[in-house]
Amino acid sequence: MNGFKKFYKFISSMKLALVLLGLLIIGCVIGSVIPQGQIMKLYQQQYGDRTAGLIMALSLDDVFHSWWFVAFTVILCLNLFTCSILRTPALIKRWKSFGDLPDENSISNNVSVESSPHYIGRLSKDPEAFLKSLGFSRQSGTKQSETKQTETKQSYIVGVRHKAGLLGPLITHIGVLLLILGFSFGQMTKVEYTVYGLPGDAKQIGDTDYILQIDDFNIGLRADDTVEQYTSDITVRNAATGAKESASVSVNAPASLFGMKFFQNSTGWAADMHILENGELLQEEAVEAGNYVTVSDKTDLQIGFMAFYPDYHYDREKGPLTLSSKLNNPAYLYIVYFQGSVLGMNTLMEGEELTIDEYTVTFDNPRNYTLIQIKKDSFTYFVLLGGVVLLLGLFLSLYVQPEKIWLKQEGDGYLVFGSGGKSGILFADRVKAKLKGNNYEK
Repeated sequence: MNGFKKFYKFISSMKLALVLLGLLIIGCVIGSVIPQGQIMKLYQQQYGDRTAGLIMALSLDDVFHSWWFVAFTVILCLNLFTCSILRTPALIKRWKSFGDLPDENSISNNVSVESSPHYIGRLSKDPEAFLKSLGFSRQSGTKQSETKQTETKQSYIVGVRHKAGLLGPLITHIGVLLLILGFSFGQMTKVEYTVYGLPGDAKQIGDTDYILQIDDFNIGLRADDTVEQYTSDITVRNAATGAKESASVSVNAPASLFGMKFFQNSTGWAADMHILENGELLQEEAVEAGNYVTVSDKTDLQIGFMAFYPDYHYDREKGPLTLSSKLNNPAYLYIVYFQGSVLGMNTLMEGEELTIDEYTVTFDNPRNYTLIQIKKDSFTYFVLLGGVVLLLGLFLSLYVQPEKIWLKQEGDGYLVFGSGGKSGILFADRVKAKLKGNNYEK
């Protein structure tokens, strides 16, 4: 039994919560810095063999699904849950007794009135109006006061205000719990897809039944020709049912379609590649920079469109670059592979031809493609709920201080006592000001 109590005390401790929260924050930072879901070779190229091995060993390539991230999340949720359970009985007791009078010394005749820590002043008249002017709800009753000689019953009036503030810490705990659960399970279960293409393209979204069609793509420019905004007009179609939904997507202005979130991520250059064989057109494809085209009747031969320079200039130190985004001097950087080996790499100017044996390759019609990122997180609304609950709890804890005032009848007037929680001094000053300002003071 003692062992269980020790475990319960440990699992519900604030120190454990802070340590776990710190570890999870570190994990989230790592998951944001290190590219997720890559293969070992890419980590080796970027970080070196030793660091790459450490990344794979600690599952840092998939942080949000790693055993340690899941374990820390479960333990933290258990910590917050047990902490809330531990506080609940005391909170219920305090809630029920909040309208009661405090200890005997606060109202008893056995001690001087002024020595009571709750004493505020004296009221000469109209207790109902006095309580109402302070915003208190009223409760009346009697309290049996025992002295050495006899037992007497004292009449009193109790007013309570902002009782909901008592719930602030508990609601805050629940909000944090919901946030952690929502974020953690959201990261563990969310799926992400990337679709890029040119206006008119229709591409499947990952392994789903949905088809993304790019209706239009525009780049908004400022007066100085710098980019102001990217905007894609898209239509998403359910291949199984035929249902369609359309929207415009811009940077920092995503759209929600079929329960998925569509983000305008970036853009790049594309061009039409023409491949001729012995002077006859063999194939023609629109290709985005960074992609390859395999020659249809010679699959060992591949032509890659590596980069596009709209205003080409060659610098001896920096290499090929573009002077502006305008199509003043377009050039296409290509690479040729044959059976996996590089045959050559160079730039072609507009109108120039690349000859490879009986094949001739040309590029033209440069234009921008759009890249759309799609995310589906089933716990988004759970996180939003947690955020709302957390804000409510913080508001109640910080700005809704429970206040209680009780009036003990003495002769034709009343002794005024009160308790204002954390803002007790300010509360007492406010009550005193009300006593003086409205001539209630005796």
